[in-house]
Amino acid sequence: MVEPSVGVPAHIALLLNESFDLNNPASVRRKLKGMASELRDQAESSQPVFTYDLQDDPREFRVVLSGGLDLFAREGACQAPPCRLEYAAQVARSIALMADRVTLHDFMGEAFLDLRRRPKNEEVEALVPDLYVLKLLAPLVEAGVLQFVSPFSPTCAGCIAEFDRQAEETTSAVLRDFPCSFSVERRPEYAVVDCGDMFDPPLVVRVDNSHADEASDDELVRWMALRSVRAALWGARDAAMLGGSLFSNSPMGLSGLLRQEGRPLSHANLQAFAGQRAANLPWVQGLSVAQTLELRQEARSALPSLREFLARKLVAQPLGANDGKPDEYIAELREQAAAVRAELSIATSKTPSLRRSATGIVGLGISALSLATEGPATALTTLLTTLGLIHQVPGAGEGHQQLLKAKPGYVLVAAQDILAHARGRT
Repeated sequence: MVEPSVGVPAHIALLLNESFDLNNPASVRRKLKGMASELRDQAESSQPVFTYDLQDDPREFRVVLSGGLDLFAREGACQAPPCRLEYAAQVARSIALMADRVTLHDFMGEAFLDLRRRPKNEEVEALVPDLYVLKLLAPLVEAGVLQFVSPFSPTCAGCIAEFDRQAEETTSAVLRDFPCSFSVERRPEYAVVDCGDMFDPPLVVRVDNSHADEASDDELVRWMALRSVRAALWGARDAAMLGGSLFSNSPMGLSGLLRQEGRPLSHANLQAFAGQRAANLPWVQGLSVAQTLELRQEARSALPSLREFLARKLVAQPLGANDGKPDEYIAELREQAAAVRAELSIATSKTPSLRRSATGIVGLGISALSLATEGPATALTTLLTTLGLIHQVPGAGEGHQQLLKAKPGYVLVAAQDILAHARGRT
């Protein structure tokens, strides 16, 4: 049972506690339609949660999601339900693994406030994928890892005007940084905007002619770019208030954010990351949400060092900066995971005495074989090496295991073990 709390609005708790037949989208749609009035009441009665309400532990590593990673914003990423669910899984498997807490913006609450008490089917249709995403993320919400804040914040007219001015100015600058990256195709009912390098993965957006007919191609591109930049700047504002980091899948938004360095909206300790690259961690990709929580517990000693490692590899760079090949850090982590596993195979055993006995028997056998084939000198060397190994096994006990389990590569080792164990059960 999920109770409403700071970071979990009442309407979110209501949906998480309600049972839905997720194998039957039509049933989900009917049930949401029947709950419309109650969902609106809950959204109206909920006290909006702002970023400053979540400032409870400055020692935590907090992440604010932006762009297509802000899963209920419905922009910046493909909105086809399978893609939305895969993005949600990426957040659970990787970004949530990296952070103590992850913050999303509560756009669902805004949608419920706009919902009529007796809505038509098409009004509810857009909420169906939202529910599937929310249910997938439910274990993270229940564990207190995933929290929601209002997409708005009390702001005076002067501050919002200054924010808009900076967003417009930054958008003009980043559009110069991304030349010839966009295209617009006009069709009878709508315009198709190829967003080019605005987002990763690339995105194509359809704009209805009721809006597209009033804008030139350049104005449509600028409108898309401005939305991307505004989202990044607003998300950075939230992250700065939390003393946390911004994760985004928008190179354009991140580029705009880097241009804000030294401005009032920036923060000395704010870091911005190309969040979609955090989803590439080997073995972690195959975990379910529940298994991700299991991994957080199993590899808790290694998570701080993994975060430091990834911070160096994923931090946003100015456009054109040479940050090496994107996947080099994956190969480095794989090598480290292999080394950690090799050491753990020696240093850990549920029955150390059996391990030592088996090692001794094998070692004596090898020594005897060496004596018969290669002579006494080689046999003596082999025996001494084996005895040295036997001596090391007890010493490489709990303390050494803890050192190994504090290495970034151990997270991948643990992820691989969790997957192997789950597949063994099935």
